[in-house]
Amino acid sequence: MDDDLLVRLAEAAWLAQPSILAQQLPPEMFEARLQSERIAGLLNEQEALHAQEIDSHATAVRIEVAGAASMLEGIAAREYRRMAAAAGKLAEASDIIGSRKVGKRITSMIAEALQQRSNQLAFGSLYVPAMLHASVRSEANRKLKPNDIFDFRHAAAALPYCRAFLTDGPLKSLITSGHVKLDTLYGCEVAATPKEAIDLISRLIL
Repeated sequence: MDDDLLVRLAEAAWLAQPSILAQQLPPEMFEARLQSERIAGLLNEQEALHAQEIDSHATAVRIEVAGAASMLEGIAAREYRRMAAAAGKLAEASDIIGSRKVGKRITSMIAEALQQRSNQLAFGSLYVPAMLHASVRSEANRKLKPNDIFDFRHAAAALPYCRAFLTDGPLKSLITSGHVKLDTLYGCEVAATPKEAIDLISRLIL
């Protein structure tokens, strides 16, 4: 789709009343549980197909980090075209295939950069979900559950930016496990019971 049209559509959706916008969208878009079940099912299928590629947790992390970075490919390609247009390079600005190649190179660089601790800290919203997905993938008998999709997003929103994260026992175990230790990386304490939460919040207040 044309970049300018995408921008206009996004602006129109942002300014529209939520009730009017909802009328224009298929109802299933708002069924979060069905969406998470579909995504978890798809990811489990794909992971089963590529299970032979995972020989260690480090390999799983590398693959998942590359996958997380690849989500930025389209953004990078559009930004390249926008900058080319601003610089008067009209041929590059209209070269969709060329811009996608640039996007691939940029996301490959991002994936490489995310091997470094400083960049893991700077880009937590990319690194945290990749690390958690990798931890699930590296356990042969473990499958993603629909609720994991929500949990990983919550963790990505909290761990890099907050001093405390209150969650459930399984997610805490995953976050704090020996080969993950995202709580240590981001300096965010994780609590999973009411007592742990009360003790943690009390210490933070004091």
